[in-house]
Amino acid sequence: MCGITAIISKKNAAIATDLIQSMTDIIDYRGPDGYGYYFGNNFALGHRRLAIIDLSADGHQPMNRHGYTITFNGEIFNYIELKEQLKALGYQFETDTDTEVILVAYKHWGQDCQNRFIGMWAFVLFDPVKDILFCSRDRFYQKPFHYTSCGEHFMMGSEIKQFTVHPSFEPSLNLNTTFDFLERGLLNHDNNTFFNNVYSLDGGNQLVYHLQRHEWEITKWYHPIYDELRHLSFHDATNMYRFLLKDSVKIRMRSDVTVGVALSGGLDSSGITGIAHDLDKDGMYSAITACYDDQRYDERY
Repeated sequence: MCGITAIISKKNAAIATDLIQSMTDIIDYRGPDGYGYYFGNNFALGHRRLAIIDLSADGHQPMNRHGYTITFNGEIFNYIELKEQLKALGYQFETDTDTEVILVAYKHWGQDCQNRFIGMWAFVLFDPVKDILFCSRDRFYQKPFHYTSCGEHFMMGSEIKQFTVHPSFEPSLNLNTTFDFLERGLLNHDNNTFFNNVYSLDGGNQLVYHLQRHEWEITKWYHPIYDELRHLSFHDATNMYRFLLKDSVKIRMRSDVTVGVALSGGLDSSGITGIAHDLDKDGMYSAITACYDDQRYDERY
């Protein structure tokens, strides 16, 4: 799961160590396998690690490699293919992590690297050449990313509760968002949260913060292209769907720890579990499901 933290001083002051530590420690349950901090001239990054790929200390974050620094939550499933592609272009790697692949991909492709990632992520990357924090969220909102401007600081994090440790943060209820949720069942339909002045970066969007001008802009990087493939017969379409689903499950089983399937008993999770079993009958994966003594609701069978 991991947890990320970033805080910027709009007055160009150094970030107090206890502030970034408090913002990171309050979500320690997101990362029991390690923690770390990085201090820039007027900003700081924090990280809580849940080790999935490369369980060694090489995966420690914030990671500083190839001239860039990152705090990253998530997983880039096609990191092996990207790594081989970047090696062929002359790049060398110091770790077996997908985190380093992000840094090298950014070094080579810049912000366009996002379009090459297959995965789920939220990250803050420090580019010292442009003197920016480049922040990205995956296409479909899988990993959380919140931000707010509070007093003399601009803050970003995995959870809103991280902002509550700031002495100037005053939580107040966003009545419009609350109404939309309680009355209409709407959630995440825009970038507002249940707190005033606290926002969520939309899926498929990026936030670039200029550390000297203290200006920031949000733009959409993900623009899906739809191909209706009307020439396919039902049989061919079925085979294509089966291939794509199987390939998607296969690449998401890359892990140095046990893979877990959230098995609800529905068609989608049952199909994913079945494909995982067919792909690796002796593999390290488990199913997590709801069990009841009442046989009308129990799904173990």
